[in-house]
Amino acid sequence: MKSLSGVLLVCYCMAVCDSWWVSTLFKRRVCYEEIGCFENTSPFNNALSFLPRSPSEIDVMYHLFTRNNRDSHQTLTTNTNTIRSSNFNGDKATKFIIHGYLGNAANPWVTNMKDAILQREDANVITVDWSKGANQANYVQVVANTRVVGALLSLLMNTLDTVANGSSLARMHLIGYSLGAHVAGYAGERTLGTGRITGLDPAGPLFKQTSSNVRLDPSDALFVDVIHTNSNELFHGDSCSHSRVLTLFTESINSNCQFPSYPCKRCTNCGNGCANMGYDAPQGNPRGDFFLSTNSQHPFCIA
Repeated sequence: MKSLSGVLLVCYCMAVCDSWWVSTLFKRRVCYEEIGCFENTSPFNNALSFLPRSPSEIDVMYHLFTRNNRDSHQTLTTNTNTIRSSNFNGDKATKFIIHGYLGNAANPWVTNMKDAILQREDANVITVDWSKGANQANYVQVVANTRVVGALLSLLMNTLDTVANGSSLARMHLIGYSLGAHVAGYAGERTLGTGRITGLDPAGPLFKQTSSNVRLDPSDALFVDVIHTNSNELFHGDSCSHSRVLTLFTESINSNCQFPSYPCKRCTNCGNGCANMGYDAPQGNPRGDFFLSTNSQHPFCIA
């Protein structure tokens, strides 16, 4: 997080040189077909008055993987023909994997997580590539872009639900890393009935102490769980971890050890008050903040 804060400082100093920022300096909103308007007034002034770039510039790509095409993706769009001609099955669970700042859908952790999910269950796995909006030196602009990415993802989710005759939203699980966690939040906020959002170390800079509709929050899905370093009472299930968040979550998908966590930092026995961290996080009670220790190397889970 320290390095990310350093990048933020550098990018803020570069803001006056950003042509997009200069061109929109006196604008208070931008509007895009199908996804509506975006303002930079409160509470969305967290991105220092930057407005999100257009869908055509960000160019989000959706890559579908199933057990019938584990290694070769099929590209989906909001055109229902691309969905109906693909291996998408609306009767199965759908998992979205969303990268963060400076990332892309070809990152090894994305592939590892996709493979682990398909090993675990026969699901639709969709990787969300918004690299054209995420791979910019100006972190502040990327923060603004997350709003458009979330809106576009919501369009796809609703289209998938339409193809599935309105039966798939509750089975959708959005897994977002860093800024991708907030993308998931924006998508869930626009898509009533989204089943689950998992935030993997949600980005802090420009999101801390902001309004709930600016960041991932518990109202964005039927169940929201978060694994991060700074525990706050914001989510249905809050678990503490550190820099290995991606490895820990991926390990949890197929591990026989379910990463038991406890409702206090020094607890070792909590009866029925424990919760599992990761893929098998309980979607009922208990809810709140939970803590756990891990091994320093694989296997990380401590039974």
